[in-house]
Amino acid sequence: MKKLICLVLSLMLLLTGCRSAGPASGDPASQPSESETSASVNTDPTETTEITQPTTAILPADAPVTMGKTGKLRIAYTGNRSGVLYVNDPAQLPDYPELAGYDEAYFQEHGLLLVTETVTSGSVNVEIQSIFVENGVATVTLNHKMPSGLGTADMATWLLWVEVDAGLDYTWNLANPAVKPDTEQNELY
Repeated sequence: MKKLICLVLSLMLLLTGCRSAGPASGDPASQPSESETSASVNTDPTETTEITQPTTAILPADAPVTMGKTGKLRIAYTGNRSGVLYVNDPAQLPDYPELAGYDEAYFQEHGLLLVTETVTSGSVNVEIQSIFVENGVATVTLNHKMPSGLGTADMATWLLWVEVDAGLDYTWNLANPAVKPDTEQNELY
């Protein structure tokens, strides 16, 4: 019985040491799967015990994020706002009818990326151009197009969204906001 207790304690220490020596816990792709960390412990002390060491998935250093369906909504201008938020739960969504279709079932296998962008003219067409991940940081690049040489004199804030994969728990940033956000404006939408 003492041998079995020692074996179990040794196994627990080994697995705990492997997890703490592994990659940062913030990167979901670097987390070992349940099967990679499991160990089969046999209750018969005469049989051998197999221990499987955890392995780490190696991701490419640079990877684009696959973008799905996109949407856009002009929202109330309350100051310069520019930001990005990865949403994986319908409770995180702002209360706009255009986003009402994203429910619990959707978020079981997908995520939604929300971008708020203020531009100096309502004539500027803002779109999400690309999403690229490098070293655990996801960068959203926007495209700002002025349809003609002359724009309107109204400030506009847009809420953009794009359907993405689930599990994109990165640090998110916006590469090229049109205007600098107001320091007192810390809300995304």
